[in-house]
Amino acid sequence: MKILNRKNMFVIISVLLVLTLLGTTIVPESAKAAGDSRSELINKFSKKSRYKFKVMDGKSQYDAFIYSDKEKKAVNDIGWACAREGDSYYTGNYNIAVIKQGSTKVQTTQIGEQSFDAKTSYNFAYAVKGKPDLIAIARCEASSGASVDLYTMVNEKMAGLKKGIFTINGVNIKAAGDQTFQSVYFNNAEDWGYYFETWVLDKAKLTIRLKKTFHSADGGGNIYKKWLKEPKYIVTK
Repeated sequence: MKILNRKNMFVIISVLLVLTLLGTTIVPESAKAAGDSRSELINKFSKKSRYKFKVMDGKSQYDAFIYSDKEKKAVNDIGWACAREGDSYYTGNYNIAVIKQGSTKVQTTQIGEQSFDAKTSYNFAYAVKGKPDLIAIARCEASSGASVDLYTMVNEKMAGLKKGIFTINGVNIKAAGDQTFQSVYFNNAEDWGYYFETWVLDKAKLTIRLKKTFHSADGGGNIYKKWLKEPKYIVTK
């Protein structure tokens, strides 16, 4: 065994003392490299993504990115219920990439051809905070409604549910409990009014089952306004 002489020992103690006084933390090179790698990865996807969210699968958090490697930009040449003349929109074959917190592994799910508005909320994506979180991709169908495809985390990867739902245009889905959500659509024809639908998610089957529907013929839309304004308010009767 090599014994340190007094001079070498004094140098070592002096260095440790200085580091302690300065509050310096010595980080292994491997740890620094891993941190830099994830940071660069997040930055890379952020730059090329149309949308980015933080989502939970019930236990872990993920950075989620919606992007297309060959995205194209266009302008609406006419206006109608689902578009404003002169507004820009983007098209392409899109993917949802997710990166688990603390990991550098990228899991990618193809979601096919999509069209997203640059500014308006006719055709767009949004996150629904719940247990678990969802990602919703809404496509405007008429002035009063949109079809919505839903995605959730399954086995650390984003998975699409087999069937979507129909809502009022805009953000109209919220959490209503464990594996439970509520959405709203509006019928302006027969049986006029707002329909609040409560859904139960089955992650194993990738389905969302309609549990109950509540109809409101409130002419002023006061119940719907309350539903929008208060995140925890759920219609139950």
